[in-house]
Amino acid sequence: MGCVCGRQSVVIQGQKFHLIRQIGEGSFSYVFEARNTADSHRYAIKKMSCHTKEEEKRARDEIENYQRFSHENLVSLLYHEVIQYKPDAHNGSLQDALNAQTKFTTRVLLDLFLSVCQGVQEIHEKRMAHRDLKPSNIMLVNNIHGVILDFGSMIPASFSMTTRSQAQQWQDWAEENCCVQYRAPELFHIETNSSITEKTDIFSLGAILYACCFGKGPFDDVYSRGDRYK
Repeated sequence: MGCVCGRQSVVIQGQKFHLIRQIGEGSFSYVFEARNTADSHRYAIKKMSCHTKEEEKRARDEIENYQRFSHENLVSLLYHEVIQYKPDAHNGSLQDALNAQTKFTTRVLLDLFLSVCQGVQEIHEKRMAHRDLKPSNIMLVNNIHGVILDFGSMIPASFSMTTRSQAQQWQDWAEENCCVQYRAPELFHIETNSSITEKTDIFSLGAILYACCFGKGPFDDVYSRGDRYK
């Protein structure tokens, strides 16, 4: 997938998009807010660096994950490089709102959190799990509606470890793909003969709700001090 860094615009499948600003960054990708110069609608363009066969497979797997779903609380894939961004109604990410010290009323917070939970429910009903739920992966629409982004860490909901090497492999995977401040405890120290389920997403949802109530995640201070999670 082509790099769009440093360009003011990019052409994808014959359509020209003006890049407005970077709105997200992951371990393997960048997300830009963009405007279609033909209709002025806004979109998110995700740039993924694929330098190896493994990285290319990661990108193709993410595309397949997007194509599994059609739900108002899950971001929609338009093309391989372009992900739909609600036109003229976006308010950045939930993390942007937290950084701006936005205060949500109880009613707005409940509606927002419910929309995120409904998106997660749709994922779980397909027997998948997001594994990297966090405020920066939730786009706000009209400040009252959440749309879940970034399916790059999505994998089947349940898996079991029968050997120590399997457990260590999955623990290493979690360290690379799951945000440490919102990661479920069972992903920090995966035991042999244990099972991991979609409940890891439920833990992340709880941490997100905490962040909405108090302006920061429950483990942000621990992370900033460099303390080890127990």
